Order: sequence, then structure tokens, then C-alpha cells
Amino acid sequence: MSGSSRRYRPTALDRALAGSRVVSVIGPVRDLRAEDVRAALSRLVHTAPDGRVALNPDPNAAEWEYRPDLVEHAVAEVAPVGPDGIAGLLTEVRNRPGPRLPVEITVSGDYIVVDVSHALGDGLLIVLILTALANGPDTGGMDALAARALPADGLRSGLWRHFRADPRRLRQVLRLRARHRALDGTPEEPIELGEWESTKRAVISRMPGEQIAALRAWGKEHEPGATTASLSAALYATALRDEGIECDDRMFVLMDCRRYLPEQQRLRNGNFAVGISLRFDARPQPRAIAEAVREVTESGWPIAAMGIGEVKSALRRPRSAAGAPVVTAQRRVRLAVSDMGRPAALEAVRWSDDGRPPVVIPYIDPDGPDAMTLCVLEVGGGRVVSASFHDSVIDRGRVQAALDRASADPVAVLSGAGRADAG
Repeated sequence: MSGSSRRYRPTALDRALAGSRVVSVIGPVRDLRAEDVRAALSRLVHTAPDGRVALNPDPNAAEWEYRPDLVEHAVAEVAPVGPDGIAGLLTEVRNRPGPRLPVEITVSGDYIVVDVSHALGDGLLIVLILTALANGPDTGGMDALAARALPADGLRSGLWRHFRADPRRLRQVLRLRARHRALDGTPEEPIELGEWESTKRAVISRMPGEQIAALRAWGKEHEPGATTASLSAALYATALRDEGIECDDRMFVLMDCRRYLPEQQRLRNGNFAVGISLRFDARPQPRAIAEAVREVTESGWPIAAMGIGEVKSALRRPRSAAGAPVVTAQRRVRLAVSDMGRPAALEAVRWSDDGRPPVVIPYIDPDGPDAMTLCVLEVGGGRVVSASFHDSVIDRGRVQAALDRASADPVAVLSGAGRADAG
């Protein structure tokens, strides 16, 4: 039974993400009870029965229904896990067989796992859902924030607003695209794959506060102009390569296009972020990443890419999201990085005070068998990084070692200390 007679017309990005899931963990939450989580979820969808959380995505439909009733049986409980079991819990939830509801919640002790269709929204909405459920029946006021959706003309108005102010930015977009385009050369020999769809894995690591401070101090001295996000991107890319994981020289950097909207619309929910492929050296320098991101965002390339996607979607005939399975992959890992910063909403969460560090860990489906997505988020005085990938293609032990080394001594990784080829 539908909860609303209204329908939602999805964007091209919504449809592209309809087959992907975002699985996130938050905890440990003080005095967490499954019944409170159910009440919070119910309040989330019924505050806005035609909001993003109530959507029922269908990649083959021109319009999507709002189905707030689907959350009635969306919360399940499983055995409690400790900090060492979080990555395994993420992997288990993501690889669970069978059909999925748009929103599914798993409570494990004092941790909450939120599994949602990526079509509902990007990181902004995910953080609001996590915070709402962790705050119990009243959601800490997050239900009102989650109810605010992006305007239907957001993309069109954002494009007009940015490029009308300076039409020369279009030329800058073309110049940057040409600079970062893949070089022509001899294609590498692909590797043949067996079963890979069921081998999605997540590994996590946490950087303590003192190492965050050391990393920032090192960046200020040695990489002037670098940002917190560019330091993180360079750090983890370098650590992976040091562990023998060969990465492509293009890095996909997730960029939020809300920056092109009027300020009053920048906290509204939907899918309004895109990955831009940028070319860097084998050991990317933090300030080079920061400069590239600055140039790209100032040009308007991200929102232009969204606009191009909409045009292409409108010109081609609809097709089923299910396609032929990928049976080959390149040997170099295609790395995507999403730095979510330090979300202010998480400051309202009631963390347990038993010494376990607060964690918020997002898992985003990798874009194919040879891809890896890194998500970085700062919470509770520490920085948590998660890597999602297929361990039938990418060695799980090496990924874990890379993240752990980066978390334990980020300055040593970026300065090259301890590398076999250093010096």
C-alpha cells in the first residue's frame, strides 16, 4: 500500500545509483534499544511521507512511489559485536542474499547498521539517518532536517547560477578535462575473473587524535596549501601503494555540488555529489591534490558533469539496470575517495562512555571488481577510514595493513620513512 499519492521523478544520478547500497555503522550508542530505533525510523518517514527516506526506488520506472509503510518491518536485531567485529558485521549485512527494502536497519548490541539504497541520497542524508536513529524516538530533531529535499530544479538553477556569473568557466572545464584525460598507450592485459559479485568486503581503521594533530602539523610545515581532505587522500593512496597494491594514476574524488546552489539550499537532501577522475603522480602530493580540487570546483566541472549525465539520460532509451556480468578487470586498482569531514550533526549523539571510541563507518559499493572506495570521517576525536572492495581481486590483508600503518603513523607514510625504496 502506498503512503502517498505523489510520485517522484528521479534524476539520472538517482537512477544510476538505484542498484547500489550504502551500509553504515554508528556506535557505541548509550542505552540503545531496538524499540527506540524503530520509533525513530517511523518518525523519520512519517514526518515527511513524501521525503527521501520514504522513497521506493525502481531503476526501470519513470516515476517512483513514496512508501513510508515499508519501514514497518525494517529493523532487525542480531548478536552483539565489539569493535573488532564491526568490519565483519558491515560485510555480512552488505552480502546478505535476497531482495532488499529501500531502508534496512540492524541493531547489534549498542551499534546500529543502516543499509539504504544509494538512490535515496548521498552522505548528507546518511549522516542524518544515523544521527536520528542513535538519538532515539525524538530523533534529536533530525527528522525535520531529513525531510528537506533538494528542489526539483536544483541542477538547472545551479548550472545557470554558476556559469552565468562567468561564462569563461566553461572553457576552463574543457581545459581541465583534457588535462586529466587518460593518456593513450598500450592497454594493460586484463585479468579474468571467476565469481566476484559476492566478494564485497569492508576493512576499517581508526587514527587517534594525536596522530591527526601530527598529520596536520606536518602538512602545515611541508605541504602549505594542502587541506585536511587532500592530506587524507594522499596518505591512503600512498599507503596502499607501499603495501604493493598498484593503483591507477587516476583518482576519483567525490565532490558535493551543493556548493553551486544558494546557501539556503545546501543542507537539503538528495543525490547531488559526483566523482571526478583526476590524474596524479604515483605518490600524489597533498598540495597537488588540493590545487586540482580547487581548480575543478571553481571551474564548475562537477555540476557540469551532472548536467551532461542528465542530458545523456534523456537522449537514450530506458534500459534495465541488470546487464551482462563483468568477467575481466584491470590489474591496477581504480581508487575513489570520499572525505566526509567532521559532520556537525554527530555531535548530538549519545555515545557510550566505557572507553570504546565512537565510530561512524560508511561502506559504499565499489564501482566494479577492480575498484576500491575509501570513506573518511572524523568523529569523537578520531578519524575513521573504511575501504570497500572485492577481495577476490584485491588482497584484503594488504589493504588492512595499509590502512593500519596510515592510522598509526601518517607522517612516516607521507614522508616516505621506512619504505624499501626510500632514499
